[in-house]
Amino acid sequence: NTSYTADRWKVSTNEAAGVTVTKFTASPDTGLACMKVTVASAGATKSWAVYQLVENYADYRGKTVSASVRVYTTVASAIRVDLADNVSSAASSYHTGDGTWQTQTVAYTVNTAATQLYVAVGMSVAGDKRDGDYYFDGAMLAIGSTALTFIPTDSTLELAQCQRYYEKSNIVTVHPSDPDYLPVSIGAVYGATSVRYNSNY
Repeated sequence: NTSYTADRWKVSTNEAAGVTVTKFTASPDTGLACMKVTVASAGATKSWAVYQLVENYADYRGKTVSASVRVYTTVASAIRVDLADNVSSAASSYHTGDGTWQTQTVAYTVNTAATQLYVAVGMSVAGDKRDGDYYFDGAMLAIGSTALTFIPTDSTLELAQCQRYYEKSNIVTVHPSDPDYLPVSIGAVYGATSVRYNSNY
């Protein structure tokens, strides 16, 4: 529970045991891999999902957004897509369990008082948790009531967007006795108010 998986998708479950998330490359819907979730020994009143938090949720208050996810499973009426904030939520129909890739879509108008926004794929209602293998691919979130087909972004744009997870330093100090020697820095957070940062030259 609360563990991050690929691309900052996070696990949510009220029964931590029996949920395994792996990378699946044998037969993804698009690209080279998809997410596989295996559920075993499911509790009768338990639920689980993988979800993606929208960082700039405040920008979507009062707006309609839609999500689409490609889903594959042979378990009927177990997997769906949810859009939710802290006020309310909306859900797609369940996958039929016919052993094909299906596009699950949902639209939702974000509450003006929302303090979060996320897309979830899984068994979000208590009692939905059922044993089996579930595959997810091509998740897409868009503004408007019409769900869009997944379109991969340009790798250059992906790298630029990843800069929000680190700070780039423009300071380069050359060692006085060795012009090819550049500094290496290591830092760590030790608590709510304690940070140690060492610069080695």
